[in-house]
Amino acid sequence: MQRSLWMCAVCAIGFAGCAPDSSPDGASFNRTIVVLHPDGTQDVRTEQITVEQQQTEIAVRAQRLQQAASGVGVAQQALTQDTGCAGSSMWLFDQATLTGNEICFTGQGYANFSSYFDTCYGTPPRCNTWATSVRSFWSGFEGGYFIPSSGPAEFFYPYVRVDSADSIVQQARLLCLEDNYWTAPTFCGG
Repeated sequence: MQRSLWMCAVCAIGFAGCAPDSSPDGASFNRTIVVLHPDGTQDVRTEQITVEQQQTEIAVRAQRLQQAASGVGVAQQALTQDTGCAGSSMWLFDQATLTGNEICFTGQGYANFSSYFDTCYGTPPRCNTWATSVRSFWSGFEGGYFIPSSGPAEFFYPYVRVDSADSIVQQARLLCLEDNYWTAPTFCGG
């Protein structure tokens, strides 16, 4: 634990959202939570999440979306309770089928994946960022775009689950989220 905190402190000097290593037994993952504010500022925090917690949250989100689709409540209301990454947030994972280290975004605006650490390992620590690390995702209330360093952007609609990201998403360097995606896109230039 002390080593992980030291690595986080070292990594945090240059980047936001440094997370400690996953436990050696694979029982937990790193989670970075990013809140994008309208003025361009961000709040970033990291935590550990167990495999069981992650699977439970995925199951709860699926159940709430199913209930909302069947008329039991409104989708946004059904997803307001959360334990860190809101049910209305964009969830991204570094492994297929919504597993592995996770980064969540809520709010609207651009996020540069190079600003957030996926994993840190070794001594001295080497840290991988989220740039080109997304392997699966589940969008939240906002729609938007994944933007690679070259080539076309790929848009996504709200509440879309993708268990195996395509090459554009895997090469993404930027993410753009818009809460008014359906009517009048503003941040992504729509």
